[in-house]
Amino acid sequence: MFVPAAPGPAPAARATETEIARLLRALERRPQLGLGLVSATQGSYTEEQQLLDISAGVRVSPTAYNPARPPRLRLQATGRGGVIAGWLDALTRAGATPGRP
Repeated sequence: MFVPAAPGPAPAARATETEIARLLRALERRPQLGLGLVSATQGSYTEEQQLLDISAGVRVSPTAYNPARPPRLRLQATGRGGVIAGWLDALTRAGATPGRP
């Protein structure tokens, strides 16, 4: 369910750290709320691509990537820690999208 906010003054260009902290504390006091992510997409969209987009803080159309599908990512144990196998391939793929320096 979408509940729009009441009209009010135009928002500031960027929230301050204090405002963000205040919002997070208010949400923390409401454990009954379920927070989610909504983002429109066209065509196929994999869970791997969703996680890459969330970690990058940006959504890019799958058609902008070559290859179109993200590489297989998996946690690989190494000693007492681990690495994300396929991460370098994902970085290379992301760096080749249009508009990247």
